[in-house]
Amino acid sequence: VTPHAKRLAASPRGLHWPPLPHGDAVGWKRMSAVHPVYQKNMGTSGANLPKTAPHEGATYAYPALVTNASQSADVAYNLTKGIMARYDDFKGAAPGASGWSVKNQNMTWALPYHEGAVRYWKEAGVWSDAVQKHQDMLVKRQGVLAAAWKGLAYKDSMSKEDLKSKWMAARESALKAAGMDLVFQ
Repeated sequence: VTPHAKRLAASPRGLHWPPLPHGDAVGWKRMSAVHPVYQKNMGTSGANLPKTAPHEGATYAYPALVTNASQSADVAYNLTKGIMARYDDFKGAAPGASGWSVKNQNMTWALPYHEGAVRYWKEAGVWSDAVQKHQDMLVKRQGVLAAAWKGLAYKDSMSKEDLKSKWMAARESALKAAGMDLVFQ
């Protein structure tokens, strides 16, 4: 539904959405290893999507609210609660608004939830032990990456190219040592 997709659809070559069969477990595992934000989706609204049947493909969380862990837990809690409490008031305002529905939330996505949002989701009865396990892994991953960044010597004096090269090597080493997927290589 983005202007970019609509412009591509109107271009001389058009726009094609390759199918991503949801039953292809091996393919989805490979894709998740390099692009964990994607999730299975049956597309029904968008540029050049067939009108006769949904498109079996991928999407990512949209819309998404992102903040730093240093944001007040009360702010994150109240924002999450406020959006969910008013969902029925705005759900038909735009095609992407359906992403706010509780049923469309992917609680085991690629980013950890803020502690304030976690408090709301627990109150709403959506948070589970499996979701908490995933959350703990994501928070641990952030800790591994933060420690690797902190330990990267001379980063302030490196060229942009050297910094990228050294960081990617340090990142890979730290994630492998922790038994975690690299994702970006």
